Amino acid sequence: MPYVALVGGILVLVGALGLLMFHGVPRKTLLLAIGGILAIIGAGWGFSDIEIGTVLVATVSYGYGLYLCLIGGVLGLLGALGLKRKL
Repeated sequence: MPYVALVGGILVLVGALGLLMFHGVPRKTLLLAIGGILAIIGAGWGFSDIEIGTVLVATVSYGYGLYLCLIGGVLGLLGALGLKRKL
């Protein structure tokens, strides 16, 4: 689960940096879209796999990383869709 989100985040980052360096390259929007989808899948997998609750005195719940991964994936996917319409 975390590896899928990690690969998605790396693809979004590489696609975004590539777009900053080389303007108007449609292949970079594909990296953004694939990375965004993988990050969303990884976050969804994390939300479904983690059981929240309390064991003795320790409380287990969703961390900030899952929310950041979900938000980053959505922003990467929306950015790719916005750039696709622009090109």
